[in-house]
Amino acid sequence: MANLPLSNSRSQSGPAVYLFTSVIMSKTLLTLIVASLFAASGNGSALPSGILIGRQLIPSANFVTCDFVLQPTATIDPSATNILFFEFNRDINTALSGPGIGSGVVNTVSVSFTANFDANNTFNVQETLGAQHLTSAETTAIIEGWVGTTIAGLFSNWVVNAAACVSLN
Repeated sequence: MANLPLSNSRSQSGPAVYLFTSVIMSKTLLTLIVASLFAASGNGSALPSGILIGRQLIPSANFVTCDFVLQPTATIDPSATNILFFEFNRDINTALSGPGIGSGVVNTVSVSFTANFDANNTFNVQETLGAQHLTSAETTAIIEGWVGTTIAGLFSNWVVNAAACVSLN
């Protein structure tokens, strides 16, 4: 997938753009709901006792914040922020919920990233996430074990140059 023409142009239209916008809006709404739960907890903790996704409760003790340095294997336009937000969220969650891991439902609370504009086109990515059937220590060990490997993506595969996680509890 070399040299994909990624852009965040607003002149595109059609069902694919509508679906993509709907997905982003749904994620934004979920993030706002989760943020309001944090504010409503009022006990000073970063998360309430758990987050209900569908019918699956993910205990707050299972959430971690991870910092990554990711390098694309294809040319990626760092200004394509909407697509990159979706790409990082999807690729990290898919890798964590891959075959043989047994993580159950994986939920992202937040994703942020910056382009480093270096020779390797790397990105610093921070994601807060939790897995239904993995403790924060298990999630940390799995993600930090990705260093030096490549995770599959939609627009590019991503070499994990660095990964470090901390528990939210």
